[in-house]
Amino acid sequence: MDVVDEKFFNARIVEREEITNDLLKIRVDPGGEFNFAAGQYATLGVVAFEKHIERAYSIVSSPYEPLVEFFVERVPEGELTP
Repeated sequence: MDVVDEKFFNARIVEREEITNDLLKIRVDPGGEFNFAAGQYATLGVVAFEKHIERAYSIVSSPYEPLVEFFVERVPEGELTP
């Protein structure tokens, strides 16, 4: 399992689909065993400009799928979604 530390996985986006100008779908390889229940959310983050930015997103995929899917609304002035 590729875990950055005890709290974070080193996940990576493997698919990105633009649904509209402000809505997209991403599928993420969590980088390790990631168990969740339907309706649960996960915090996604990125290190940018030496700052760790995190946001919570609802998981829309089934717990039985190998990739974790999220719908993301773009916030033009946001730190993470642009």
